[in-house]
Amino acid sequence: MRRQNLWIIGLVIINVVLFFSCPVTDEAYEFDVVMIGDSITYGGDWNLLLKNEKVANLGIYGDITDGVLNRLKDVYLLKPKICFIMIGINDLQLNRSVEDVMINYRNIATEIKNHEIKTIIQSVLHLGEKYYINHILGHDKNDWTNINEKIKILNEKLEKMALEFEIEFINLNDELSINNVLLEKYGDVTGIHLSILGYEKWAEIIKPIIYK
Repeated sequence: MRRQNLWIIGLVIINVVLFFSCPVTDEAYEFDVVMIGDSITYGGDWNLLLKNEKVANLGIYGDITDGVLNRLKDVYLLKPKICFIMIGINDLQLNRSVEDVMINYRNIATEIKNHEIKTIIQSVLHLGEKYYINHILGHDKNDWTNINEKIKILNEKLEKMALEFEIEFINLNDELSINNVLLEKYGDVTGIHLSILGYEKWAEIIKPIIYK
């Protein structure tokens, strides 16, 4: 619990520093699309992947659902038509419950919907086998498989929530994973982040939503 609280406090400090060091003005920065999330989102060159200079990348390394909830003001300043959200893997690595993550997700969805921005909830990606092999925050195979099981449960709840809120849910795992495991060709050596092929597949999945 102490480690989890320190992680959250650290992220809040980082978010505050980033916000004041990179001010956003109403006129200078307006975007069609915002991608918000953690390092998985941050790692994508979305302008190139989506062939659109009006895509803002608001991914932050190590971010959790609390961080995204606190950063929604950044989304509103950019005045996007669409906001794609993927967040939650770091919450689960910190052993937070799916129920706690869903509380934040419901608040995030409510906030964005109230600002009349088209909201797209993207599934949390499964971990790849290299996550276990490289021991990134995982000490044994049970830890690795338990996180993937929690990801599966979280995504099921997110899909139901999307129906309730009348917003769109995209299950990226239908293309990027098999049997609740990230496909090796779509992951990098960490087993949590994506390869170039992974990002290209992700972009291929969401392009029809942006350009329909």
